[in-house]
Amino acid sequence: MTALLVITPGGDDGEWFENPDAADAAVARRLTLTPEQVGALRRRITVDPIVVRRDGARWRSRNAWNVRSGDLAVQLFEMVLIDEALYDH
Repeated sequence: MTALLVITPGGDDGEWFENPDAADAAVARRLTLTPEQVGALRRRITVDPIVVRRDGARWRSRNAWNVRSGDLAVQLFEMVLIDEALYDH
């Protein structure tokens, strides 16, 4: 299972989305852009994976993108549900 997490660096805890179009709309809203502009401004970034808890489960980032417009930036993470039975404790 995958989901998308939208975070404003130094800001809130983020918003979760199952639908990529909804995630792009949230990025656009945060940067005061149109959803169509987001794709052209999205840059894939390499960062250490993040692991977060959501609804009692652990999620790990698989891919990450930065979207910048002027002085504002938003990060978008593709998150994968961790299978706890396989997780190396």
